Amino acid sequence: MRIFTARTTALLAAGLCLPLGLAACGSDDGDAADQTTTATATSTTTSSTTDTTTATTSVKAEQTSQAAEETSAPAAPEEDPATPSADAEASAQAQALQEELDRLKTEIPTVTEGKPADDEVKQQLMELERNVNSLDPNLDILQFFCKKDRSAPDTGQVVDYRRQMLTVLQQTGQQIPSPQVDITDLKVDESGKKASGTVHLSINLPGAQPQSTPQGFVLEDGQWKVCTLDG
Repeated sequence: MRIFTARTTALLAAGLCLPLGLAACGSDDGDAADQTTTATATSTTTSSTTDTTTATTSVKAEQTSQAAEETSAPAAPEEDPATPSADAEASAQAQALQEELDRLKTEIPTVTEGKPADDEVKQQLMELERNVNSLDPNLDILQFFCKKDRSAPDTGQVVDYRRQMLTVLQQTGQQIPSPQVDITDLKVDESGKKASGTVHLSINLPGAQPQSTPQGFVLEDGQWKVCTLDG
């Protein structure tokens, strides 16, 4: 399990928040696969029974003999219950990352003294968060972060991990709707170049967990950027 440094707080909070909230979306895929396997097995069994009914007595005897041999064959070794499955290991890693993310959220600097953001600023920051939380694994989200965040240690690893998570979700074949984004408690400091608020993310999909995280922003080169490392 990769443990990221506090310097990557912004990318963890903004880049991995949504993928972690979607981690449970594929939980029903295994059940569907089991049902498909069961249906196939049932169909095969039914077909075999029909063939046996129309077979000759000698073929029946041969099949009975083969069945007896298969029955007497040693059973496959059972999986050691002490050995964690891949699903259990992945779940444990996701849980550990979620706990780390929750801890890092408390370290994000926010605007303590300021005024409520006007509607224009809020709409700009809402659009920024929609881009940051895009479900496209090929979108380079670093363009939406400030220079300090982009140069932080481990940035590349965090972005790669996010891309991997979203790619896995994409490969499930599920149609995942666009995330709903809202920002509350949005404040702008006296300079008008720093802001912060609480970002709320949700997706209308069974199993998806809503996520909330404090977020910082700075006005850089005339555009708002996510910048929670800029304290």
